[in-house]
Amino acid sequence: MKFKETLLLMACLTVTAAPAQSLHSEAQPMLTDGILNFDLGGSGNRVRIGGFISAEGHLTEVKNDNNESGFNLEHTLFNVEGSFLDDKLGFFLQTDFTLNYPLLDAYVTWQPVKDLRLTAGQKQTFTNSRDMMLHDQMTAFGGRHSGMSQSLNDTGRELGVFAEYRIPSKTVGLDIGAAVTSGDGRNSFGSSSVDSDCGGLKYGGRVTLYPLGYFKRGNEMVFHDFVRETTPKIALGAAFSFNDGTSHKVGEGHGDFTMYDIDGETAYPDYRKWSADLMLKWQGFTLLADWQNTTATHLDNLYTAASAASKLRPEQIADYLALGNGVDVQVGYLFRSLWAVDAAWSYVKPEFDETDSSSLNKKSSIDLGVSKYIFNNTVKLQLLGNYTKYRTEFMKPYKNRSVKLNVQVMF
Repeated sequence: MKFKETLLLMACLTVTAAPAQSLHSEAQPMLTDGILNFDLGGSGNRVRIGGFISAEGHLTEVKNDNNESGFNLEHTLFNVEGSFLDDKLGFFLQTDFTLNYPLLDAYVTWQPVKDLRLTAGQKQTFTNSRDMMLHDQMTAFGGRHSGMSQSLNDTGRELGVFAEYRIPSKTVGLDIGAAVTSGDGRNSFGSSSVDSDCGGLKYGGRVTLYPLGYFKRGNEMVFHDFVRETTPKIALGAAFSFNDGTSHKVGEGHGDFTMYDIDGETAYPDYRKWSADLMLKWQGFTLLADWQNTTATHLDNLYTAASAASKLRPEQIADYLALGNGVDVQVGYLFRSLWAVDAAWSYVKPEFDETDSSSLNKKSSIDLGVSKYIFNNTVKLQLLGNYTKYRTEFMKPYKNRSVKLNVQVMF
């Protein structure tokens, strides 16, 4: 059996019994604990059932096109989480019924020693930007990730095995992580028996430095500073992933395209992603800055069809893979009254000159939001304004202005 198939089989077989998030990032206590909580007795054995609904009404003005308005369900999440043997063993299952294939997360965790967590299954990977690592229900703007994240990532989920270790420290802190995944993102095995994954494995890692010490427990993977850090806390992170053969524009899926080698056998380009990020929290204030760069390699002797006349041209790869750079800056302040004000700027630039068939489009966007948390922080109301500008072409849509009202409910 090939190594890739062995890895995927191991991951799937172990998804039977994780605290819901990455190491030391459990949902902090000011948020809801779930609609049902079961204490099973013994040594820290418990199960939680909960969910999240996000809906929005919007009015959008599109330059050189018809205006848009409507009501959308952004997320309808349902999750089950279990923890056993003083958090040494756990599981997490989460679905989003707004998706055609609802399964988002399904994994188990094992903590053999303190500060080391091993995970197998499908989960949000730490090899992306920090914005993509934030819980879907705890981003700054209506359950959505930044414009940069949406251009260079999909859901951020991967199927595979993950290892995370935190250096025990009360001063300067350090987290390290490594992951080996299928390289096909969420739903790696496809929707049917004939829809199998493509290419090789994805390898990745992350290092995060905390020069002023660790955040308070549970305050790392949510945007707003609910626990109000009493002293400034900073996380400086860097991540990398290498997808050994991908058929998806951001390396989180499969089957978007097929390429061939000189002999007419299927072959795929490799996809590399670099990320760097900074998060600062202090007294209710949050600053989050992300940068990502994506490149492709293994392009020699690739063909777009099983014909010697269809050899891939160097810049033609931009029609298949999202290649370029992106940056995103978000700031927010949460008042003690649980009102919040937020602003964000995002910019994406393709590596090659943009064409009508490019997988990555030049884009800049600005977001402004005002939010109110109510009912013990289980409900969030947000008024959001957005301005997005694309490549300017005569008589084609190139900028949007929108106003949205978001309602989010956690249970």
